[in-house]
Amino acid sequence: MTPVLRTTLHNHVWLIFCSAIYVLASWYVVSSTPQAQFDTSRNWLVWLNLSIPLLIGLIIGLGFNVIVIRHPRRPLAHLSHQVRHAFHRHNVMSAAIILFLLPPVLHYFLEMKSLIPYLMPHKWDLFFSRLDFWIFGGRHPYEYLEFLIQWPWLYRLLSYIYHGLWPVVCCSVVAYSAAISPESFSKSRFLLSFFLSWIIVGSICAIAFDSGGPVFFREYTGLATYDPLVDQLRRAAGSNESGAYGLVQLLKTHQSPSLAAPPGLGISAMPSMHVSAAFLVFLHSRVAGRLATALGLVYFAVIYILSIALGWHYAVDGLASIVLTLGIWKLAGLLVNCQPSAPRTTIA
Repeated sequence: MTPVLRTTLHNHVWLIFCSAIYVLASWYVVSSTPQAQFDTSRNWLVWLNLSIPLLIGLIIGLGFNVIVIRHPRRPLAHLSHQVRHAFHRHNVMSAAIILFLLPPVLHYFLEMKSLIPYLMPHKWDLFFSRLDFWIFGGRHPYEYLEFLIQWPWLYRLLSYIYHGLWPVVCCSVVAYSAAISPESFSKSRFLLSFFLSWIIVGSICAIAFDSGGPVFFREYTGLATYDPLVDQLRRAAGSNESGAYGLVQLLKTHQSPSLAAPPGLGISAMPSMHVSAAFLVFLHSRVAGRLATALGLVYFAVIYILSIALGWHYAVDGLASIVLTLGIWKLAGLLVNCQPSAPRTTIA
């Protein structure tokens, strides 16, 4: 084993270990559940379908860093330097690890999400709705944000930000960190935290606290508490059922009592992975200066607000994600400091 490969593996040993355990455990659960739509013959497509967004995200991340964050006097020269830096042996190794591990982790996350109703039949929606109502002074949180979806053009814009911009930012930050950022404590910590968030927040906690969220409240409880929100989303979407409301209808058509939804069409509200990933981006952005920190904070705040306004999550879903993600961030720092080649720095 070359010194470069050995060092890179040591810097990401916990990421590799946790990902391997999660994939193996998820494979066992999915393959053992009769309702699963599990086809091992298509596994090779996982890397293709989920690696392409990472490669596109790397290009976007490079451009955004040069144009917005760094804005040097000679942008093309700076960009050329960063591209050459991506071919440094350490960065090639770490990028290869992420490219190899992230697609199967996300694939099994989507598989597990589709199986949640069969793994945990108890629904927490009524409890979370009442908790929201109590915390926000006798009103449901979405009622404070109804003005955001009153106009169809604003509703479509916000839906695009929540459903379109979020994965672009996630892929860009992860790909840039893996392929461009030098090996460091902050890089290893962020990448490990990102993987752990999908495992702990997206799978373990989502199974334990199965809920559908406000837009599926009637389907999960039989109550009409959030019908006004769903009606407002329907009016904003119009006859073509665009944006968040259109996606809700798509998810509803794939729910069956005898067969799990296809991967990617499962329903899970608590905790919110949108909020968790956005919060991680904010935490990681602090190493890149004040402008990046401010942009990361705005991005996180917008995603959290939209998760409520568009009806996908109760407010407590996001609050739980923040607490869990902060705990994962601290845990990742401790684990990275235990890795043989990780810099011994103070954990923030």
